[in-house]
Amino acid sequence: MRRSTHRSIHQNILFLMQVLLAFLGIFLVNAQTSTLDNDLTGLQKIEENYDSATQVIPKKSPSELELLTGIDATPLKDQIESKAQPDKTIPPQKSHNPAKPEDDRRGPVHGPSGMALQLEKNGDFMCISNNASLNPSSGLSISIWFNPSKQIHPFPRLVSKLGFGGGYEFVLANRDAYTAPAWFRYQYDSSAPRFEDVGANSFKFEFGKWYQITGTWDGQKQRFFVNGKQKAERDAKNPIINNSRDIAIGQYGGQFVGLIDEVCIWNIGLEPKAVNELYSKGLTHSLKKGLVGWWQMDGNCKDSSGMGNNGFLCGNAVFVRMGKASK
Repeated sequence: MRRSTHRSIHQNILFLMQVLLAFLGIFLVNAQTSTLDNDLTGLQKIEENYDSATQVIPKKSPSELELLTGIDATPLKDQIESKAQPDKTIPPQKSHNPAKPEDDRRGPVHGPSGMALQLEKNGDFMCISNNASLNPSSGLSISIWFNPSKQIHPFPRLVSKLGFGGGYEFVLANRDAYTAPAWFRYQYDSSAPRFEDVGANSFKFEFGKWYQITGTWDGQKQRFFVNGKQKAERDAKNPIINNSRDIAIGQYGGQFVGLIDEVCIWNIGLEPKAVNELYSKGLTHSLKKGLVGWWQMDGNCKDSSGMGNNGFLCGNAVFVRMGKASK
């Protein structure tokens, strides 16, 4: 009788322990499920916050390294191999808000057909294949007309051949966050991001207006001009490090949005008097010395310098007709 009683008590204790373990298991499963649900909700919020944060352009002063973050080491030909397209011409689009004819202050440089290159979104640009004539050694000048419609990148490139440890470019900056919103620069050290650069501290571009900017280097000094007037000058005796990279007009890590016209490159440093003549009279015969690239954007990517540096359009870049220019 005693053995039977002890056995019954032992069985009851085991049964109670099993019941307690079962309740504990249910509690742990519910707790883990609740934690997992909270984790998934938190992750979703993080992703939503990230998606919205990536749409915001930071407004803070850039350093040289920040400027370099937009430079992609991939050869441009590889980037746009499937994007190349034939020249396209369409009527002006309302979205780019071009300057009205009476507000267009360009001189004869505008071109006889009154056309310009239009870039509206990321991936729109014009490419010119690398050529020995586009790799200067003792001098360099670049001139470009541009009309920005909006800014989608902190540092949009107007003309860029920078990369692979060398090259040169015209770069804009966030017009509301930096004192010099435009630079002309070239790299002189292939082992480190070291540049000779000159910018216009007093220049602040506005959307919907045309500007001509010109950068020159004569082997001794760099100069920066806006609408034919010199805005900055500095000593720059380091030589340019050349590269094998193609030229991109309107992009190269930083997308420009707006209109571009009359892009010129020389392998000499233009004198201030010549730059003023370029703005007031256009590219006259006397200014063709040292000219290695001249893209008039008159409905095609032809190089009018005679050097054969013809380009091609990428993305949805097109040529648009403008009103007749007036000074």
